[in-house]
Amino acid sequence: MPNGGGKRWLLLLPLSRYVEVDEQQGVQLFYYFVRSERDPYEDPLLLWLSGGPGCSGISGLAYEIGPLKFDARGQGEFPTLLYRPETWTKVSNIIFVDSPVGTGFSYAKSEEGLETGDTKQVKQLVIFLRKWLQDHPRFVMNPLYIAGDSYSGLIIPTLALEIDRSIELGEKIFSGLKGYIAGNPLTGGQFDTDSQIPYFHAMGLVSDELYKNARENCGGKYSAPLNAVCAEAVQAINNCTRDINKQYILDPACPDDDLLSPKTVAETDGTSRKLYTFYPTLGGMMIQFRRASVSARGQLEHGNDTAMHCLTIMISRV
Repeated sequence: MPNGGGKRWLLLLPLSRYVEVDEQQGVQLFYYFVRSERDPYEDPLLLWLSGGPGCSGISGLAYEIGPLKFDARGQGEFPTLLYRPETWTKVSNIIFVDSPVGTGFSYAKSEEGLETGDTKQVKQLVIFLRKWLQDHPRFVMNPLYIAGDSYSGLIIPTLALEIDRSIELGEKIFSGLKGYIAGNPLTGGQFDTDSQIPYFHAMGLVSDELYKNARENCGGKYSAPLNAVCAEAVQAINNCTRDINKQYILDPACPDDDLLSPKTVAETDGTSRKLYTFYPTLGGMMIQFRRASVSARGQLEHGNDTAMHCLTIMISRV
């Protein structure tokens, strides 16, 4: 049993199975399920969606809010599996799902079944959750939350709305829906980008003087400066914040890695390290791979590239 613990580890190790969401195309969504450590049949049920699009549910399970984490130093050739004391499963049941199809262990039996997009993903997740609750009726009355982070900020509210519509149509199996949770969510290009500079100022990362200059000359539109003075003000702030780890501002920037696309080189602390290309989100940034190809509507075009994108996010949090 990893890292000792015996019976406790048996309770924490996730149940993993498939749910078919498209019989004609043989689409199977894979998931990990971890019960609450406190009171499984009373505590909330969370459906957790990782970002990407294309990040496996294991990123949430082992790198974000789940009960397990890896010690890369490990013992011998393998990392050690450890317990995460701040896990959300202390007070909630969590389903970590590999979505959309083609993510992680989720698959389809046909090429057509692998075609996906935001709208199709939402429809398949409604089917997934319906079937999951039918197979686990003891959780039907638990408070239900749709949750996730990063790119899933585009999926979470739409999925919650579709479930709410199903409730209005009399589908009682979803009656436990209470709301949704979106962490560091992607919402929209301009909105996400324009929110960064006020966030930097609120967190004390740029001075009052720099922020006031940008605010007065840009009118809140920082992503597409309308005049030269605004552009200079935004550039001054970018110069001040370029060394910050925008995934998590309390951590240092990620070390150099050949897999990552370099953005610039900084030498503020006597060392030279590469920064990377990021997509902005409300509370941080979402890493972009050199070869990642995602359309403006967020529809997956090249699954392998997105899998690499997911790897970057995981590396950035280690």
